[in-house]
Amino acid sequence: VFCIDSNSDMHGHFTSIFAYVLVLTQLIRINIAGRKKKIRSAFFTLQIAQGGFDLLTQLVYFISVFRWVPPLNKLWWSLREYYIPEMHIYLYVHIYLFLYLRVVGVVCLSLQRCIAICFTRTKLNKLLDSSPSLLILIGEISLALLFSSPVFFCDGYFQDEESLTTKMTSFSLTVLEVKEDSSIDNVWGNTNTAAIIIISAMVISTACYLSILKHVKQFRKAGENFHIEMR
Repeated sequence: VFCIDSNSDMHGHFTSIFAYVLVLTQLIRINIAGRKKKIRSAFFTLQIAQGGFDLLTQLVYFISVFRWVPPLNKLWWSLREYYIPEMHIYLYVHIYLFLYLRVVGVVCLSLQRCIAICFTRTKLNKLLDSSPSLLILIGEISLALLFSSPVFFCDGYFQDEESLTTKMTSFSLTVLEVKEDSSIDNVWGNTNTAAIIIISAMVISTACYLSILKHVKQFRKAGENFHIEMR
């Protein structure tokens, strides 16, 4: 259950949204200007997509926080008999889907930077930069959906109209086998699945940036040797 304790939290929330919108606007302008000059890069597509995912995450969080405030609580409670509103909007979309969208986005950005810097003249880099933006976006979303698909096997309900606390009641298909009809095991299994994916993403991203640092160091050393020879 999420709650807002003070007005400062609200101010911070809206400030971050405003900052995201400004950054996204500039990225889109740069991307459009680059395309007019026939400069294509998957980096801008991934950056804009990541910003969009972050904004959607904050929007869903905002709705989730105020789910018990009229008239939202009436709306949520009236939809309690339906599978999608009671489980997927709150648990699936808010926690898992957007978590994995952001994780996949970070990994994709790390891989793109590594390929662009360490393998600049390769066919892989040219293929990535020439790929349609829509194809890249579909790929990111598909991976996030794949990672978060186990939550489709969960079921839940709202405990009461006042708090709208979600309780899980049935089997969850996760990396770790869990017991049926155990909400604790469902949460534990999904949490472990998320932890494995996040740790794997950290390892991949770290490896990418270590490769970039190594490449930059070698390039700098080669440049210093070139200046020495010129002298």
